[in-house]
Amino acid sequence: MEYETLRADRLMEPDDEIAVSRTDTTIRCPLHAHDFIELVYIESGRGYHMIGETKARIKKGDYFILSPNVPHEYAPDKDQS
Repeated sequence: MEYETLRADRLMEPDDEIAVSRTDTTIRCPLHAHDFIELVYIESGRGYHMIGETKARIKKGDYFILSPNVPHEYAPDKDQS
């Protein structure tokens, strides 16, 4: 399984330890990981979040915390793309 690892030194301020993301599920976010903790809030839409073999439903108002180096992806439901 190939994926990109997003690096904190390219995406965050030097003293930041956690990335906070607001996202919607109308756009697919392909498989990736990061070398930092990420807190994600789903601002709109509905779809799914894949972590390994686990597929979880996500929708507006959901949030989740991802540990470093965990490959994951999310995508909209088909009727939203």
